[in-house]
Amino acid sequence: MKIKYVSVFARNIEEEIDFLTNKLGFVVKNTLYLQEGVKAILVESGSDEEGFLKLVVIDKFSLQDNRTIVVLNTMDCIRSYHQLKASGVYFAKSPVYTETGMSAQFEDPSGNIYMLLEERDYKENHAI
Repeated sequence: MKIKYVSVFARNIEEEIDFLTNKLGFVVKNTLYLQEGVKAILVESGSDEEGFLKLVVIDKFSLQDNRTIVVLNTMDCIRSYHQLKASGVYFAKSPVYTETGMSAQFEDPSGNIYMLLEERDYKENHAI
């Protein structure tokens, strides 16, 4: 597994996106829903040569508390879920399908949230 995104909490998500895109040169890539009702915007900066950085800008008012969320990219969410569970990691629920892919969520001892994410594209191409 590797870190996929770093979360940034925003008091005002539109202001934050404006700052990141117009001042720092980030590009908006996607809108994500990390949990039910939690809207986040994925922005990317740099190139592979410069060191690619992906941020998930989260509307902090969507969350009851503002804990760090670390998104861990995995090629097989189910396998990673079972490996971590076998090593003693507690998951509140089994992996679920989201519009972004399959994900499962757990917390560290300090209450920070970690999300396993196997990105999938569920759009169907209807060739006629």
